[in-house]
Amino acid sequence: MASANRKPETSGVSTGPTVARSDWTRTFSAEEFDRLADSLPFVVARIGRDRRHLFVNSELTRFTGKLPSEVIGKTNEELGTPPELAQRWNAAIDAALAGTEGQVFFEWPAPDGVRLLVGRLIPERAEDGSIDSVLCFTRDITDERRAESQRTQLLEALAAERAELRLANEQVRAERATLNALIQHLPVAASVYAPPDFRIEIINEAYQEIVPGRDIVGKTLGEAFPDLPMDSTREHLSEVCRLKKPSVRREYSVLLRGPDGQQEERYFTSTFQPLFDDSGEVSRIVATSLDVTQEVRARAEIAESAERLRVILDEMPLGVVVRHARTGEVILRNKASTQVLGLDVTGVEREGPSQMFDAPYDDGRLLDERAFRRVMLTGEAVRNQLVRFRPAGASSDVVLRSSAVPIRGNGDVALVVSVFDDITEEHRLQAEHEQTARFAETFLGILGHDLRNPLNSIILASALLEQGRSDPGDLRRIRQIASSGRRMARMVNQLLDLTRARLAGGMPIERKPVDLVAVITAVLDEIATSNPGVTFQNDLPFEMRGEWDGDQLAQVASNLLGNAVEHGDPSRAIGVTLLDGGDTAIFGVHSYGSPIPEDMLLLLFDPFRRGSPPSSAKRKGLGLGLYITREIVKAHGGEVGVTSSAEDGTTFTVTLPRRGPALRSG
Repeated sequence: MASANRKPETSGVSTGPTVARSDWTRTFSAEEFDRLADSLPFVVARIGRDRRHLFVNSELTRFTGKLPSEVIGKTNEELGTPPELAQRWNAAIDAALAGTEGQVFFEWPAPDGVRLLVGRLIPERAEDGSIDSVLCFTRDITDERRAESQRTQLLEALAAERAELRLANEQVRAERATLNALIQHLPVAASVYAPPDFRIEIINEAYQEIVPGRDIVGKTLGEAFPDLPMDSTREHLSEVCRLKKPSVRREYSVLLRGPDGQQEERYFTSTFQPLFDDSGEVSRIVATSLDVTQEVRARAEIAESAERLRVILDEMPLGVVVRHARTGEVILRNKASTQVLGLDVTGVEREGPSQMFDAPYDDGRLLDERAFRRVMLTGEAVRNQLVRFRPAGASSDVVLRSSAVPIRGNGDVALVVSVFDDITEEHRLQAEHEQTARFAETFLGILGHDLRNPLNSIILASALLEQGRSDPGDLRRIRQIASSGRRMARMVNQLLDLTRARLAGGMPIERKPVDLVAVITAVLDEIATSNPGVTFQNDLPFEMRGEWDGDQLAQVASNLLGNAVEHGDPSRAIGVTLLDGGDTAIFGVHSYGSPIPEDMLLLLFDPFRRGSPPSSAKRKGLGLGLYITREIVKAHGGEVGVTSSAEDGTTFTVTLPRRGPALRSG
């Protein structure tokens, strides 16, 4: 092997003295140096002052495919090295010949891809101190550079390298040096333990930062940490030695003293990786420890928050069910959900059989499925959906008010939260109330209809009695009878209007072309004649036409104007306006007087409400005029509003579309 790798002296190229001259090989003969170099897993070369190769080991063939004999005696340029790389090598060789060690990093094509190599150049000195050759060690450091992201592969590489480097003490020291370098570059806390007493041989900076101020290298666990319980760590290390397999210790707690001297509980996950000697026994254990304190504390906080949420949910009177969006599995529910539904829904899957989802709606669909599917299809919340079903063993239906809300994660629906409220009793009371109200309205309608004829007879009889009478006392009494009859007739008409509005779903109207100015003027004349002491200030256009029910709008004008006469200040004029709003007509009635209380404004248009307080002498009628006004305006597609204050008076404003909604053909 030596003669194959060393150029004969007859070649004219000086091979140097017969004794290797670097400090670490000073005692080796040339033959011993050759054998040692050929056993190394990296390229070893000696280069003379003329930059020619004096020696290369057989590892060169693995890298380049060339035999050592093809390289010895040649420069890098003669070997076909790319110019830029040859220039860097020559600069490093010249620097080493001048006494300065150096390194050259370069890429080298290989069957498995481009590899990253590093060549280290060490000057060789003769016994007189002169330098006439350079010793070069070229290693493949591709795997080392991938250590941070490929830790497992590195450990395998370490094991492979350990198996290769077992020939001599120098090789062992080189392996330990390499291991130390790798440990130092790991991004997590790392340490190396030597069985059987698990003495700490190596730690990196990340490990030292965890235990600042402790000198632990060369000590056993008990010596290094006399104040900490290390039995569990020793058990894991012993298990690795016994099983000869890696072991992982997850999220264990350690009380550590921080830089401020205060003890802090921290959590770690450690991996213990065995390294083997030539006999297959565990010689070292490499431990890497990841600080997971923040993750453990975050999970604890989440668990605590979840427990608080569970307690809060269990105290809620509403049933709450949380389902996994993808599978439909019920992952959380409170006590009320079991009581409301009459079922236990824990662990139920949407597609699987269960009481919860087999319970039918009144329309045959499954309980909760409709809202769940709608949320999943639209991604939007479903609110206040009524569900009627009969729980197993129950004799009557249960009515629920159900809402479902999506909870998103990373933009997608992750969970669906359903809320159930048992409104069976509320639903029953509401139905009874609606039935009672409908009966009362029907009764009022019948009563009003049956009173019309007697009232008409009283009004007609009073008119006949008034004819030919001259006695002032008789006339006054007859006119009081007629006035009371007309007032009762108005009340009856209002009751009939109320009945039509409530039972028919709105006030019926008949649209036809109408001049609203003529309607308002006729009502004004009638009210002015009946109230000679009241002044009206009108601002009306010549005409304003639209498609309206003239008779119904005459009642609106009569109600608003009569209201202004009844509640307004008689010493001040009542304002009447009609404005052209383009597609709308805007009718307004303004009067001065006591303002309408603020708490009554919101209820003013409800039936049986009056604008005057209960003690007012002006309280007349049933309080239906403004309600009927609103219903007539709504039937026309319009709006009615009111403002009232002591300074500006009271103004009712009616906005009416000039045309009704277009009828759809077909």
